[in-house]
Amino acid sequence: MALGVVFLLVALVVSVASGSSEVDRGTSIVDGRSLLSAALPGHRLPPLRLDSGRARAGRLRLRSRLDLETQLPTRRLVLRPSLLDERREAVRRGVRWLRWYVARHWSYRELGNNAVYIFRELAETTADDVVRRICYPVARRLALRMKAYYLGRGRIDERDDLLEAIDLLTFHRVLHFDPQPLLDRVLARFSRYRTAEALYDVDLDRLDRLDDDDLFDLLINTYVLEKAWLTLSPQLATDFHLGQLIRFLRQRPYVEHDKDTSDDQDHFYADAYLATHVAFVFTNYGVAPLRRADVPRVYPFLRRSFPILLAAKHIELVAELLDVYRSMGRSERNDGQVERGTRFLLRTQASDGSWGPWRKEKSRYDAVHYTWAAVHGLRDRTLRRDTRYERHLERLLDPHAAIRRHVDPSLEPARN
Repeated sequence: MALGVVFLLVALVVSVASGSSEVDRGTSIVDGRSLLSAALPGHRLPPLRLDSGRARAGRLRLRSRLDLETQLPTRRLVLRPSLLDERREAVRRGVRWLRWYVARHWSYRELGNNAVYIFRELAETTADDVVRRICYPVARRLALRMKAYYLGRGRIDERDDLLEAIDLLTFHRVLHFDPQPLLDRVLARFSRYRTAEALYDVDLDRLDRLDDDDLFDLLINTYVLEKAWLTLSPQLATDFHLGQLIRFLRQRPYVEHDKDTSDDQDHFYADAYLATHVAFVFTNYGVAPLRRADVPRVYPFLRRSFPILLAAKHIELVAELLDVYRSMGRSERNDGQVERGTRFLLRTQASDGSWGPWRKEKSRYDAVHYTWAAVHGLRDRTLRRDTRYERHLERLLDPHAAIRRHVDPSLEPARN
């Protein structure tokens, strides 16, 4: 008898403790008293002392049990998907559109390495396994096609083709393909250029006189060569390094929208593209995090430019700014510009997953770039800290950093 009472008391305590609301607790107490009354006949239990709210909640819960059999099913409450869920789904739809477009419109000359870049960066940096499973096989298949193309006779005789072939080879570890014998052919062709000026075809002594297009191309090309020097061969070094250009671009003034006197504010938009790509180079295109101190003039310029670009509904630049911000750890939860930019991109995505008036573009690159930029700006990413590239760039910009870090041998250039 006593054992049964103890058991019932324990059941009562557990029942009360497990209640997640006032309704549950009230019901548990009423049910527990019934059990005790049955177990202790002849014993008068003390009066039930519940505050009016709990008692009322218990009665409502009991009544609701009886009503379940007689009432029609109530309308389900449909919760609106979170912004994170919407963003993730938009990225997946955009990636599928990119895969469709590239499958139908890719060519060696029209999209070439750019298509490899689109899917390689997503495959390497995305935090979404669905996106990775879509992108990796596409990136690898296109990389193998481009490798075979560059191995053709005379295909890397031109400077631009040579630089693109070098760029492709820097992906060989991520996409798991053998860089030989293309690397041997690249090194033979590269040795013909005696100086960086001959390779880049610009006056490197007067960077301040280069126009936006020349600076943009120089930034991309020096980034490619620096990465190749680190990962492929020390023979790909030149007498002009990425650190020299980055130091200039970090302090260079950028043309503000209200100060631009050119037609259609062309200088402002060109500088906005240049500024985002300075940030991309710092992050190794989405691999490493970005700090505000890395881009002391670029970051304030981008923050001031964002409202203008959003008001102009400039899909590509709004997306590129989001890409930069997310590499800094900013999100919809802690940055108003990221939230507004994200909502803008979600509103402007077409039903087929694409962005922008791509059908009107004559260039396939221009057609694909709207969705390319939007997907990269919206994607979740996994940033890798203290990478070899990040440490190398830090050493270029701050010679004392290597001493403080006690730099390890992995920072030495690649060996053949």
